[in-house]
Amino acid sequence: MIQDISLNKIQVRDLEESLIDDYFKDEDAQKGLSSSLDYYQVLFEQKARNNFDNIRKNENEEIQDKVISSFNIHFVKAMTYAFIKGHQLAFKIVFDEGNTSFKADAFANQNSRSLFLFALYKYFPKNDLEEYIKGPKVNYLINYGTKYFENMFSIIIEDAMVFLKKGIELALTQINQEVHKDSQEKYEISSLLSVPLSQKFNVTPALDGGYALGNKNFEVWDIYWNDTYGPIKSQSRMATMLIKEYSFEELQNNITKQEQRFKVLNLFLSRSQIDVTQNFFYVDFMLIANKENLNVENNDFEKKKMFESLTQKLVDCSNLPVSNILFNM
Repeated sequence: MIQDISLNKIQVRDLEESLIDDYFKDEDAQKGLSSSLDYYQVLFEQKARNNFDNIRKNENEEIQDKVISSFNIHFVKAMTYAFIKGHQLAFKIVFDEGNTSFKADAFANQNSRSLFLFALYKYFPKNDLEEYIKGPKVNYLINYGTKYFENMFSIIIEDAMVFLKKGIELALTQINQEVHKDSQEKYEISSLLSVPLSQKFNVTPALDGGYALGNKNFEVWDIYWNDTYGPIKSQSRMATMLIKEYSFEELQNNITKQEQRFKVLNLFLSRSQIDVTQNFFYVDFMLIANKENLNVENNDFEKKKMFESLTQKLVDCSNLPVSNILFNM
C-alpha cells in the first residue's frame, strides 16, 4: 500500500479500470503500446516462419501466409491482454495491504520504477506470473502455436512477459500522476535532441538510451535493453550511438576531403529524395554486446528492425525526414 493513502479493493479496481480506459481512449497516449505491438509482431512473425512444423514446412506459400496472418492477429490480441493484466497486477501489488508499504514518492522517477520491475519476482514467483498471464487469449495463441509450429511456447511466454511488464510500467506512471496531480516530473534536456540528461529514456520498444555527452552539434547516447529484459541486460551497456548534425555543405566538404568514414556518403547523397534544405544526422552505431544479446536465429533481421526504430526515434526528436539520417554500422 502507499503510505497515507487508503483505498478499499473496490476503489482500487475502479481506479485501475478508469485509468486503463482513459489510456485506450487517448490515441497519443497509446502510441507506445501500438509501436511495441508492431515491433514485436514483426519479430514474432519471423520466428514463427522459422519454426513451422514438418507438415506446414511442405505447404505452399499461400497456405503458410494464411497461417501466419491468423497467428499475427492473435499475437496482437494476446499481447494486449498481457499488457492489461500487467496494469492490473501493478495496482494489486501497490495497494495490497499485505505487501510492502510504499512511500508517496516511490514511483516519482524512472529509476524507482525500474527497481519495482526488477523486484517483481519478490512479489510473484516467475512460475506464478507465467500462469497469471495464461488467460484465454494467451492460451489461444499457445494452442495455435502448438498446432502449426514447433518451439513457440517459450517465445510466446517470453513476449507476453515483456508486455506484462510494459503494462506495469504504465500503471506505476499513472499511480504517480494520481498521487502527485499538481506536480510534474522535471529534468534537464539535451541541446540537440531534447532527451533527458540524468535518466534513461525510451529509444525503441526494446531499447532505452542514456545521455552521455554532447552539445548543440552532437550527442552520444549509451544504449541498453529496457527494463522488461531484467536487471542484468538493462544495466549493461549494449551499444553507443554518436549522432552528429551536418549541413549539406559540410557533408560535401567532408567528401571532398576524402575522409574514410564519409566515403559512403557519395551514395547516400545521390538519393533523389534527400532534402538538401535541411540538415543531416550522421550516426555512428557501435555495438558492444556480443551476438548472444540478440536473437541468434534472427540476428540480421532483428538488427534491421532495431535500426528502423532507432531511425524513427531520431526523426521524432528532430523532425528531420528519414532520408536525411544515415547510420554508419
